[in-house]
Amino acid sequence: MDEEIVRRAVATENKRQLLSGTLGYLILVLLLSPLGYGLATMREMTGRERIIGAVVASMGMVATGYAVLRIVQWLTGGTVNAIVHPGGASRAGKSYSQALALAAAGRIDEAAAAFEALRADEGDDVITLRAEAEMHAAPGGDPRRAVALLLRLRRVAVEGGRDELYASHRLIDLYHGALDDPGKVMVELRRMAERFPDTVDGQGALAELRRRRDLLQRDDSELA
Repeated sequence: MDEEIVRRAVATENKRQLLSGTLGYLILVLLLSPLGYGLATMREMTGRERIIGAVVASMGMVATGYAVLRIVQWLTGGTVNAIVHPGGASRAGKSYSQALALAAAGRIDEAAAAFEALRADEGDDVITLRAEAEMHAAPGGDPRRAVALLLRLRRVAVEGGRDELYASHRLIDLYHGALDDPGKVMVELRRMAERFPDTVDGQGALAELRRRRDLLQRDDSELA
């Protein structure tokens, strides 16, 4: 049950990130293609072989850079975890699993109390805030509590990172759906467009914001 709740909590964000990540990869390959072309020329490649060599070299550089970044993130994460949990993560993991199990059983109030106790003991944590926010965003939960948790998540997330983007998407979903607050939808769309201007998400938010503004102006003109 725990695994299923976590899967639901991240499924939407993973899907949204796929297109953005692929586009970013292709852009990086394109930006590095002149360097790849130069390397291919240095190896005395010519014609079609040089073009293919340039593309392969560019893809290799991007892949290598990504691998190095992931290794650094893994090492940094391990260091932080050792500082936060010097005695090991077993206690935090047990408390987290208990909260997820209560949520899966539909015991929302008890699960919320377990999440709150976990944060009081361990501090605000992206994973915990995310899981509890998804619990309250689901039917039977408290959407306003979900909003509060997502705002807290956005404050502790890495600036400009996927967790901040995830929180913004979920806030838009809640304001558009359960809370039915078009004004807040506009605020969040504008924020996403400003925070992530060079991504598919940011450009999509800007397009939707413009569409909604045009619709409001059209409605106002018809009333006048």
